[in-house]
Amino acid sequence: MAGRCRPVKPTAAGRRRFRPAGDRPDPPCPAATWPPSGFSQAGVAMCDMYRMFVHPDGRPGEAGARLMARTGQPMARQAAALLAIDDPAARILEIGFGPGIGIATLAEAVPRGHVTGVDPSQVMHRHAERRNATAIRDGRVTLVEAHAEDLPFPVDSFDAAMMIDNLHFWPDPLAGLTELRRVLRRAARVVCAFTPPSGGPPRGIKDLFARAGYAEIATHRRGPGFLLSAVTGDAT
Repeated sequence: MAGRCRPVKPTAAGRRRFRPAGDRPDPPCPAATWPPSGFSQAGVAMCDMYRMFVHPDGRPGEAGARLMARTGQPMARQAAALLAIDDPAARILEIGFGPGIGIATLAEAVPRGHVTGVDPSQVMHRHAERRNATAIRDGRVTLVEAHAEDLPFPVDSFDAAMMIDNLHFWPDPLAGLTELRRVLRRAARVVCAFTPPSGGPPRGIKDLFARAGYAEIATHRRGPGFLLSAVTGDAT
């Protein structure tokens, strides 16, 4: 379709670019200027959505963060509840924390524990840092700029993990889930959730978790939302 953009490999600076597709190709999606010049209407819309939700950046990323902050609380609470954290001193990891709604919810659940968040977007880091400033200052929350496929933590660092509306955007979900299992202790619980606006879960998500070495995989419906729970298995 004319004007459609698709992401390609990150540049040396670590930002994603877009490769235009179709018989009237748009120019590469710029990382700093917005709105981009020379794009068809469809091309602007595709790049806009990518920079709002897939790799939040610039003005679209700021708009995406504000939208997530307004709408994200119900699913964050559902996902945290499904984690069933019964240890107030637990160590919890959230991958793709966005504007920090889930981080704040998890921090409430582990008042004597620690919550670590991983997200590659500087825009989301700014929003999450503001929202969780007190917990960060008190040493109960740490936010790290990283990707799911390369988590900068030792083996057995966390007791549980959750991710909301982002696994289907990972470049290599199997590698990311395998890496997540590495940093989780044995029998740790994982919750992966999707809201309808995110597009829902990818096909074969239960099989994906099984291939990555998880066990007790179950799916749950909470209103229009979709959640998957699993525990780390014995595979190494």
